[in-house]
Amino acid sequence: NGNYAPAPTDDFFSARWSEAEYPIQWSLENRDFVTGASLGLDLNVRRAWSRTYGEGVTIAVADCGIELDHQELASRTTDGPHFCFVDGIAEGNPAGTTEFWAHGTAVAGLAAADRNHARMVGVAPEAKLASWRIYSIDPVNQRAQFATDEQLMDLFQHEIQTVGVQNHSWSGDVLTLTGP
Repeated sequence: NGNYAPAPTDDFFSARWSEAEYPIQWSLENRDFVTGASLGLDLNVRRAWSRTYGEGVTIAVADCGIELDHQELASRTTDGPHFCFVDGIAEGNPAGTTEFWAHGTAVAGLAAADRNHARMVGVAPEAKLASWRIYSIDPVNQRAQFATDEQLMDLFQHEIQTVGVQNHSWSGDVLTLTGP
């Protein structure tokens, strides 16, 4: 059908947690792979992929850094406008190696993991990635240090001629927003 791009060949796109459960990457396509019937909400990416895979778009992931040489992301991060706003340097790799520092890499994978690898595919697998690090390691106490309000203000103006989409899935230690 011309309205849907072919399914990617990665291991998880059409895999299920078990025979009775939903697909592992259900957020991208939540369909029965035999009948094509909808199993619930999804992003309907194969419909979008029939028009674009994100080529020509740069997505900035404002977070704790992206593992720039990760096998699923390296082709997306090459020559990106990476920057650490806390330290004021052109650096996009995570500052640490614990689970906390892996969040930005996971987010980047959901956004733009290369569709030509075996493990997963991102929503926009031909988009470029920019790692905008808003955490660093405080040299005195060796704990995560969050960007200041002024550094965050700079982030929203940074590379606006290059970056078409910004992803923000972070939180500060003491900031709490209450909403409806």
